[in-house]
Amino acid sequence: MTQIIPVALALIGVTAIMVGAMVWVRRLTGRISVSVRDTGLKVITAVSVGQDRQLAAVKAGKKSLLIGVAPGGISLICELSEEDMELIAPPVTAQSGSFAEILSSRLKKAGSEFLRPYDNGRTDKKEEDGGE
Repeated sequence: MTQIIPVALALIGVTAIMVGAMVWVRRLTGRISVSVRDTGLKVITAVSVGQDRQLAAVKAGKKSLLIGVAPGGISLICELSEEDMELIAPPVTAQSGSFAEILSSRLKKAGSEFLRPYDNGRTDKKEEDGGE
């Protein structure tokens, strides 16, 4: 019975230290995330171009930037125009129409002709040959 009391006190002490550490970490990450949100920086999109290397489109206030991110640091590649930003991340608007119509209009804006509309009236060759 006398051995249980020191073990119980040690268990309570370790549990209290763990709970205190969790509360401290939660408060610390809360401060960091609030300070990042208030900066006016927004990552629009990021694309991996290799192991630990990315290209990112970033909105900093009214400027749009293309940056390179690597383990050695971050470097500015160029400043993006509004037309470039629309190609990278088209503005979200309420559009009417089917998905195919919206996709084809976005591809036309980008100047891509590699996707052709799907022909709904197309039939298989077997059906054209009489089902053989």
